[in-house]
Amino acid sequence: IFILLIASFITYKILHRIPGINIKLDELRLHMPIFGKIMVKLDASRFCHFFSMTFKSGIGVLECLEAAKGAVSNLAIKQSIDMVRQQV
Repeated sequence: IFILLIASFITYKILHRIPGINIKLDELRLHMPIFGKIMVKLDASRFCHFFSMTFKSGIGVLECLEAAKGAVSNLAIKQSIDMVRQQV
């Protein structure tokens, strides 16, 4: 069982380095039963806090979106922020 856990972890780390697959893995992490909701709330909280701080300092909305994207750790959420930024 221990070897299976280590092999799964190593496989995950190897797959996470591939550009197309890493976004899909992060999407899967967001859809996990309990931890997915927690990850979404943490990243949303970081994004909102950072966005509000930069916006209050007088920076434009597009620059705030780009700066606040750096506070988010999940690549799927970063991709969503990029889509929002393009639509603004």
